[in-house]
Amino acid sequence: MALMKQYRRLPSLLVLVIAAALGFAYLRFWNSSASAGHDGSLEDLRKLIAHSTAQGKPIPAETWYAYGQRLEESSDFAAASNAYRNLLELKPDANQEPLFRKARLARAVSLARAGDHDALAALLRELTYTEPKLVMEILERRECQPLLADPRLSGLQKQARAQAMD
Repeated sequence: MALMKQYRRLPSLLVLVIAAALGFAYLRFWNSSASAGHDGSLEDLRKLIAHSTAQGKPIPAETWYAYGQRLEESSDFAAASNAYRNLLELKPDANQEPLFRKARLARAVSLARAGDHDALAALLRELTYTEPKLVMEILERRECQPLLADPRLSGLQKQARAQAMD
């Protein structure tokens, strides 16, 4: 029977631990730089928006979206709707279109939860011709189901369904 040569395990274990630590540090840095201050608290985002406004700097779409989300979490749906409206007033880059679609959906849900039926109907009327599938998605959400008793919204739902089939 041949004896097997035994190798020290400490150097290989040390290399493994160092590689794992470097990988963890890279992922942690990557996640923090990807969010770039947009995961802050509501107060942090308010300060950031006030500071940017005071200096005349444009406020990025991601900041408006994060601000709207924080306002929704604090149940301030009217203010969240305004934050999303500010985002939608910006000119989207091609790579930001998914964010703008999410903002349209979030604005509609915020308007529904705030009880602003007139503004919701106006938004959905505008979206019926440009994004009818989004209108159908919005009106099928549980937050909007009770609002379908309003003839304006039920009519928009039928109109969006007809537009989506074209």
